[in-house]
Amino acid sequence: MRGSQLANDTYLRAVTGGGIVDRLEAKGLLSRTRSAEDRRDVAHQGPCVRTANGDT
Repeated sequence: MRGSQLANDTYLRAVTGGGIVDRLEAKGLLSRTRSAEDRRDVAHQGPCVRTANGDT
């Protein structure tokens, strides 16, 4: 999931989402992968989790 999509899906500003992602990465709960073609393109990957209603 891209950072902009994460921020959009959680109704957060991108800068707020970035801080949250920084803390999750520091705890080893997700990782960031930069595109080789465009360093501005960063993908976030983490474990698959289920929400309270069973969605993944």
